[in-house]
Amino acid sequence: MNTECDKIGKVPVWVLALLLPAVAMVTLGLALGSVADFANALVIVLTDGAMALLVLVAAGGYGWAVLRFFRPEQSPRLLCLATAAGIGLWMLSTAVLLVGSLADGLLTMYLWWPVIGVGVVLAVVQSRRTLRTLKPPGKTTLASLLWILPAIAVGLWLAGATMPPGWLGNLTMDSYDVLEYHLQIPREYYNAGSITTLNHNVYSHYPLGAEMLFLLGMCLRGGSYDGMYLAKLMVGLFGLVMMVGVLGGTGLKDFRGRASVVLLATAPWAIYLSGLAMVEPAQFCYLALGLLWLRRWLTKPAVKSAVVIGAMLGAACAVKYLSVALVAGPVLAVMLIASMVRRRRIAHVALSGGVAILLFSPWLIRNTVATGNPVFPLAMGLFGQGHFSDESAARWRDGHAPSYHPPVPEPADYSPSERHPSRSERFFAFVSGQKSYETQPAISAGAMLACVAIILMFVRLRETGAWYWGVLGVLVMQVLVWMFFTRGMPARFIALAIVPLSLLAAGGLEQLAVKNHLCKTIAILLLVSAGGWGLMSSWNYFHDPAQQDPQMRVALPGSIMLIGESRAFYLPAGTVYATVFDEHPLAGILRRSDSPDEVTDEIHRMGITHVFVSWLEIDRLAHSYGWPEEMSAKRLRETFSGWEVVEELSKDRPDFTLYSLKQQSDPMD
Repeated sequence: MNTECDKIGKVPVWVLALLLPAVAMVTLGLALGSVADFANALVIVLTDGAMALLVLVAAGGYGWAVLRFFRPEQSPRLLCLATAAGIGLWMLSTAVLLVGSLADGLLTMYLWWPVIGVGVVLAVVQSRRTLRTLKPPGKTTLASLLWILPAIAVGLWLAGATMPPGWLGNLTMDSYDVLEYHLQIPREYYNAGSITTLNHNVYSHYPLGAEMLFLLGMCLRGGSYDGMYLAKLMVGLFGLVMMVGVLGGTGLKDFRGRASVVLLATAPWAIYLSGLAMVEPAQFCYLALGLLWLRRWLTKPAVKSAVVIGAMLGAACAVKYLSVALVAGPVLAVMLIASMVRRRRIAHVALSGGVAILLFSPWLIRNTVATGNPVFPLAMGLFGQGHFSDESAARWRDGHAPSYHPPVPEPADYSPSERHPSRSERFFAFVSGQKSYETQPAISAGAMLACVAIILMFVRLRETGAWYWGVLGVLVMQVLVWMFFTRGMPARFIALAIVPLSLLAAGGLEQLAVKNHLCKTIAILLLVSAGGWGLMSSWNYFHDPAQQDPQMRVALPGSIMLIGESRAFYLPAGTVYATVFDEHPLAGILRRSDSPDEVTDEIHRMGITHVFVSWLEIDRLAHSYGWPEEMSAKRLRETFSGWEVVEELSKDRPDFTLYSLKQQSDPMD
């Protein structure tokens, strides 16, 4: 039903076409805060941003060539277009994985630019008929000014995306992951010229669907640092695909469609994560597309709709393991429950699950070949622990268990009496946005609107469509999985909930808007208020910035070993490091050698001239996940007692020390 305020006034389309980019650019400049930063960001947007759009067009070209055979009849054009782009992004990601794994020296721009070029040609050829008949309207409704809110969100996204990786948000939390593996693993693959097993970084065994696109960006730009901004901008591609899909799937001309886009675009979590090289925006995208195709399947069950749903779920799983429990599981469960009424649909559920496994399978196969465990480092008791030692396996298992366990091994001064917040305390702290919970974005104001919409669903049981109950079911299952099966209920894991929350809130606003003209006005004011609140919350990321950790400010040399620290992205290629779950090369040396001189000789034979020890991080890890006894702080100090201290930061206790191997004197001197 068309509920837009088309009788209030008209706006020339060309005015809107100029206004929205201008708003985004003004927001970008204000968020960065200086003319120089804005100029640098503008160069990145015009170069890397243009390349990112070419990748998106190419993805659409490849994806449409596949989707055209599975496209359900009378499907919304925009939803199909977004779905084709989502499938195409999975295809490009999987192609990078296969080529990089099976051949050396092909992670280069000379291969991948032609691949992108072919995709662009496919997109143009397949859309030529549509482009000929496309006639944009001369005027649009005044309600289209609502797009100013998403335009501001785009400006904030670009501000974050054009900052150096790790400069937005809480650097001890999400940016740690960016510098440790989201960008570091693609960088190591690019430098090696192939995708190999990285036993010093367990996260290389995760599904890396988004990271393969980051690697593609590095290939297209001809360098890991040259391509890091293109990699970050690719995160925004998923946001753009999601917005187009939501607009097409919920109604291009309906108030519900516009409300959904505004709420999703202005959600603080969406803006925050889009500014970092994180994978969650890809999860948002595939979950939203999966839910929109679920709507069509519930209305008119069809094999093709089930296939497309499965493709979206499988693509989400190829991005992150958690998608199995937070995306694929809940959506398939809703389909299964709906099938109890009409049992013929059960075959559709099995088909969706099979397609999801098919798209997820490249990562399962890769892990099986590398470790013998298709979901390594998960389910090690069932499938094996790969290269992990018993201690490493126990450290991973206990460190990721739903309840808290002592570190592996327990340090001498560990106290198990420390009280951790209960699940209910963490839930209410997250919902209320308490700073004591996490210094990360709170849920959007759209969540409050969603709560009202959910109450109305129960009040108007007979008038609520099956799809909204399905979306609510997905939301409930996500919250339950987050509360009972994740360690400490990390806030970022439940950020996926903004998708069902926004869709539910938009449905509630539409129900209000259809009442009368006054209710339409109230619905618009509520939407603007929720969007404005999200934008104002997101604005704080740029005007209350986190400071970079002091140990990362040190100018480190080219031949270095990191101990405790594992954020190697900004350090020279070949830097020796290991995550807390992987065995550090020094641990094996210390087990074999008791003499500091023998240890020094072995380190020297590795070509290492400097060692960076983060004492603060060692202490944190020892009292959380665990730290190897052979690399205790005491043993390390004894080992490096004969090394020269180049730099050291000490407050109440030493934070870090940079050691240098003393040069041997020449006997002839």
